[in-house]
Amino acid sequence: MSSVRCELEKQICDALMEAPFPIMSPDQLVSAFPLGIEHICRCGEAEVKISEVKDKMKDKDFPLTCP
Repeated sequence: MSSVRCELEKQICDALMEAPFPIMSPDQLVSAFPLGIEHICRCGEAEVKISEVKDKMKDKDFPLTCP
């Protein structure tokens, strides 16, 4: 796994540390981030928008049970 991907995943996990689990839907996932749908994780020139994460997740990805 690349160091950029590792850093982005770490930022996502850190942002979810205070989230109420389980997270049952994409909308609950978005709400769990400090800036909601506007939340962006960055590493160098790479970035992941939470709106993109939401769009890629499927019903089978839920529930999320821990960060």
